[in-house]
Amino acid sequence: MGHVLNDLCASMWFTYALVFYTAVIGISHSMAGVLMIVGQVADAISTPIIGTLSDRGSTKLTKAKVGKRKSWYIVGTVLVVCAKPFMFSPCFPCKNSMDGIKVLYYSAFIIVFQIGWAAVQTIHLAMVADLTSNEKERTFLLSLRNTMTAFCNSATYIGQLILIIIFAKPSERVSESDIISFQVLIGMIVTVGLATSVIFLIMVPEDPTRFRSHSLESSSHSMESGSHASSVHQSPVKILARFMLHYIGLIYLNVRLFVVAVQALLTLYLHESLKAYAYELATVPLVLNITTFVVSLLTGVVNELFGRKTTFMFGTISGLAACVWTYFGEGELYAHGLIYVVATFYGSACALLQITALALIAEYIGEDINNGAFIYGYMSFLDKISTGVTLALILNFHNVGCDRYFTCSVVWCCGCSSVLATILLCALKTPVEPIFIHTEQSKDRSKGSFSDTRLVKDSIKIQPSHKS
Repeated sequence: MGHVLNDLCASMWFTYALVFYTAVIGISHSMAGVLMIVGQVADAISTPIIGTLSDRGSTKLTKAKVGKRKSWYIVGTVLVVCAKPFMFSPCFPCKNSMDGIKVLYYSAFIIVFQIGWAAVQTIHLAMVADLTSNEKERTFLLSLRNTMTAFCNSATYIGQLILIIIFAKPSERVSESDIISFQVLIGMIVTVGLATSVIFLIMVPEDPTRFRSHSLESSSHSMESGSHASSVHQSPVKILARFMLHYIGLIYLNVRLFVVAVQALLTLYLHESLKAYAYELATVPLVLNITTFVVSLLTGVVNELFGRKTTFMFGTISGLAACVWTYFGEGELYAHGLIYVVATFYGSACALLQITALALIAEYIGEDINNGAFIYGYMSFLDKISTGVTLALILNFHNVGCDRYFTCSVVWCCGCSSVLATILLCALKTPVEPIFIHTEQSKDRSKGSFSDTRLVKDSIKIQPSHKS
């Protein structure tokens, strides 16, 4: 519920932004790539900063009344709601200007939106670690989160399909005349997303005394036993010094490359390689996300039965099957029929890979909830930079005369990223040992002071290559 606004907006951003800016606004592919990387970099920079500030709390007033997480959640929601409508509206001051002016105009709203989106995403993920330390429960919560993402994506595509039927001829290709359908859809997204965010704020209260109470209980126990273990804030430098953080980040980076390539490039593949009709830009992603929705419900169970590596392998096999079919698929039957079957393979892969990768991150965080938001922020930083640069390069080298350009882009981007992520995961010894920051405190009653702390080195356990 708390991530519905983000999910709906992300669906529009990744699935329709490139088509909107190129086919509706008339910006070149290379300049559309600039808009994409501007947004991704803004998100990448703001995410770890917000995560760090959230872990350390905001002002005393907001912490007391709202909570250290939700104060940032509210700020992010306001920024998203204010900026999103302008991103999918015509540039009235620069309608007849050159592409560079249009890019500057849209970039301003994209940056504001991405900062807000990053705040909501980071806080929502961090609250999963805050709510429970049980790995099965965390995987279940992440599975529900991914299920809701798929549901929101599907709702976006259904809305787009209905609006295309109302405002345009479904058999036509997307053009400047479709701008009204984009604007109406954005209005619906912002309204529904804002309502669900308010419900989340009311229904899932953050108790700012929860961590303090836990600390007091631990302190009370330590006075009897002489020592205790608790999670403490660490500087970003110390957190970033851990090799395992970057290793898991590389796995997550490749998973996100796969998912974003499917979301962002599939519609361009449909529009430019398959010459799909306008309605197919809604129905094919809809089938993909219905599949993701269904598979997401089962991923937690599959993880529990077969383990993370096997579940991840299932996702990779599904993704590679989709890539092979995409590369060799041709003809009217494929373009308007079998492409829906291919979409189910992509959808299954997205669910299995992403939920497993997020569960791996949650497993690594363990009970270190005081640094969880920064860790998620760092993962998002890797995600945004890598996907932004990749999409910008693909769009920059777009060959107008090559109908198969986006076919190859989807295939190679998805195929290489899924294979690399699988190799990295297979080389990793699981379950991953979480970060444990143990604090020993002993009170010197004669001097009235405390002696503090030692950090237990987080393990780096990589299997030898002959065992992987």
